[in-house]
Amino acid sequence: MTDAPQPREIPGRAILAEVRDTYRDAYAHTLQERGSRVIVVRFEPTSDDTVWAARMEASRVSAEQKVRTFTALGATSDHIVVPDTVELGEIARVIHRANDDPQVAGIIVQAPPPQAVLALLNEIDPAKDIDSLSIFAPRTACATADGIVRIAEPYLPDARIAVVGSSGFVGSGVVALLRQGGHDPILFEDGDDLRRLRDADVVLSTTGSPWLLTPDHIHSEHRLVVDSGFTPHPDGPRGDLHPAAAAQPQVVTPVPGGIGPVEMAVLAERVIQQEAAPALGAWRFNGLETAHQTLTTAHDDVAQQLQQSIEPISHGEELDDGIELD
Repeated sequence: MTDAPQPREIPGRAILAEVRDTYRDAYAHTLQERGSRVIVVRFEPTSDDTVWAARMEASRVSAEQKVRTFTALGATSDHIVVPDTVELGEIARVIHRANDDPQVAGIIVQAPPPQAVLALLNEIDPAKDIDSLSIFAPRTACATADGIVRIAEPYLPDARIAVVGSSGFVGSGVVALLRQGGHDPILFEDGDDLRRLRDADVVLSTTGSPWLLTPDHIHSEHRLVVDSGFTPHPDGPRGDLHPAAAAQPQVVTPVPGGIGPVEMAVLAERVIQQEAAPALGAWRFNGLETAHQTLTTAHDDVAQQLQQSIEPISHGEELDDGIELD
């Protein structure tokens, strides 16, 4: 009797390292010269609600990942930690000061914020809303949703795509991006029969509900299952997939080390576009079944952007002072 083949794991940490290091080598000096800063606001729990405390612990882990990522790029990260009972006026002052500071490249309020804070997110300057928190954000979706779809893209041609948690903050962004790409995903919400996931080719789970999906829902014919859940637990963080389910699909994102680092790679791109290279193309995941020597297109994207930035001079176009170069 032979053991069932183990799924291949999406190497989220390696994707982040490739994207981050490529951007750092090309653009860190620009961010350092500009004194670029990113504001990250996080809330500490003050109640004994264990569910809320777990969500706040996940928020802490994510905030610290962001700080490390932005620092590696050459930016300064202001990690502001306040109690979840903070007065709204204090958060409003943080947002308004950051809006008015030309050195601030981005403002992130960690999810989930206290309910009363939600309305204040729309006061973030849209140009600095790098995680698409407000209704005025120029990007379609948050960095997590963006990262999920980028990882899924190589597996989507002719696929039946299911999104679990499709009306949530992350899930709705995933759905919007898929539809922009011409896909028609099957949507699953609380109360739906999740056994119908077995009919899909690709499953994208965005619920944050630990071990929601089991082998009753996930099987070996699934091309890809993306698990964006992360719930701290004494025995280690838990994703949306039960370990028995995570062992089933052909390709899976691990927890930890999957979508979390990919989210950071998307945020790194957005900071660089904001501060150093507005024309920088969005990196794409090359997939695991590829002849490419890199996991992503980040190297090629940077090379193309840098080439485009020098083309006007090489073509002999006039400079502002009227001098034309040969």
